Amino acid sequence: MFSVLINQNEQVFSEYFKTKLFPGSLNISIDPPASQSLRNDLDNGRYKPDFIIPREHLVGMPPYIGDGQAWRCNLISEKIPSDINTWVFRRIGSKVPHEVLEIVSSSRLVEPYGLRHEDPVIVELIENTEFIRGVHFA
Repeated sequence: MFSVLINQNEQVFSEYFKTKLFPGSLNISIDPPASQSLRNDLDNGRYKPDFIIPREHLVGMPPYIGDGQAWRCNLISEKIPSDINTWVFRRIGSKVPHEVLEIVSSSRLVEPYGLRHEDPVIVELIENTEFIRGVHFA
């Protein structure tokens, strides 16, 4: 569970993200075939991560998990009055389904805005100004 990862590594995440992260993530489902190309683009460095957290800095990680990578992004939805600064966070080797992006933030993302399963959202990678469309995925 992502909240356990955040809580066990609060100091490390605060150091890299320069803020205290909310202990949870919003999962965004990307429709195939975009999910395959997006995963490949992120994993193969087409989009350079804002930072990488070396695996050895994180506690409680299973042996198959590699480094953590984060890309700054905006989360956009009709239910959200203004863009929210967030990050796409991926761990190399994670068992998160390939079509899912984990979105992390310093604040709650679901309850304050009434997001529900399959509400459409846009994830905008800031550095590349490319739009990635997805839906909220519970």
